Amino acid sequence: MGDFHCPVGAPTYTGEGCINCKMCLATTKEEVVAATKIVGDYIRATAAVRHAAKDIRKVAVCGKGGAGKSTVTALLAKSLVSLGYEPLVIDTDDSNEGTAAKLGIAELPLPLMDASGRFSIGASGDTSWLSHDPLPLSCIPSDYLAEREGVKFMSIGKIENPFQGCSCNLGEVTKSLMQNLAPEGREIVIADQDAGAESFGRGVEQGCDTVLIVIDPSRDSLLLAERMKFMSEGIGIRRIRVVMNKVAGKKQFKYLRSYLTDRDIRWLGKLDADEDLALANLMGDDLDCDVMRRQMDEITRLMLDEAEMSYDY
Repeated sequence: MGDFHCPVGAPTYTGEGCINCKMCLATTKEEVVAATKIVGDYIRATAAVRHAAKDIRKVAVCGKGGAGKSTVTALLAKSLVSLGYEPLVIDTDDSNEGTAAKLGIAELPLPLMDASGRFSIGASGDTSWLSHDPLPLSCIPSDYLAEREGVKFMSIGKIENPFQGCSCNLGEVTKSLMQNLAPEGREIVIADQDAGAESFGRGVEQGCDTVLIVIDPSRDSLLLAERMKFMSEGIGIRRIRVVMNKVAGKKQFKYLRSYLTDRDIRWLGKLDADEDLALANLMGDDLDCDVMRRQMDEITRLMLDEAEMSYDY
């Protein structure tokens, strides 16, 4: 298959797990569209088995660049801690930095690219844990984890040098990791995704049970949210929710709410535009804004209520 990565994980055409969609053999747009339909139908047909549980275990936070994915990720993790959960935040963005700073984490752990061996100069130690399926969070080596105030953090890594290569390998590592991770008890994984829809093209979100789309008051953000809902449904995800961010006033909120409702896109709540939060993001500080925390606490409780999950008050 060369550089082709099968969307259902078959190692070769007609090999184990192959559904005969012929996407790996497609040479025209029409053949790709036909193969995509076969894959989508297969994933939808098997979604009931893969996502039978109501519990929220793995959340993909998605949206356009600048909408506030990292901000929502950090605030969500902090809210989950306050409600009695143990979140693991995974920074899967290979370019943008800042998620760790928003969590107040100053000393970064080793990036997962070091364990994958693709971009590292010389990965050391046992990396067999990466291939565990299922992979309990307790099996992740401490070198790849940082922790502060109940939030654990790990990073896929960044493209930092010229000629380092594309991020395709990192996407495959991320996809495999998200599919294999097996949170237990009160553990919840939150993946802060790349901007845009490329991760959906790679099927990274397929390992998640929840897609949380962050939108800001812009037409591009709304249109992308529609596309992400369609793509999420195409890979068998049932729980697709929106958080409105940077909302400035009642008129914006009313329009956003109406737009989403008319298109059957379920939203959990809003985060108002806030000068203190914007300044904290600008300065790279820990996000510790009381107003935003209260709003995110409400959003998080609603998300847990929908999943019929208990929490501390």
